[in-house]
Amino acid sequence: MNKKKKLFIIIFGVLAVIYIMTANYFGHKRTKQEFLEFDNSKIDGVLKDVYIKHHGVGFKITNVNEEFIFYPYASELNDNKIFDHLAKGGDRIIKSQNSDTLILISNDKEYKYTFQQFGNK
Repeated sequence: MNKKKKLFIIIFGVLAVIYIMTANYFGHKRTKQEFLEFDNSKIDGVLKDVYIKHHGVGFKITNVNEEFIFYPYASELNDNKIFDHLAKGGDRIIKSQNSDTLILISNDKEYKYTFQQFGNK
């Protein structure tokens, strides 16, 4: 292998590592901010929309001009049902401010979801 090719591979490798580290830093920063907004919110309303966002679950509540993003766990609390597979428009969501549990009421049944937490509480 000639020197130019080796130099190119080294420079490309260094740039790739810098890019990955930068993307990871800003992704974690965004995720932490989204979690703090979700965690600090009192939510009690009817689901308007549920979707995947940033590898988590995003949702909107009717009559609220805000998007919430969180990372729910499927567990015995919710019959091991995946949140975004179960939740749909018209279901009710309840979460107290700084609570570690979100309640989904779907088809007159209550499901409790805990979620991944980011940052300091």
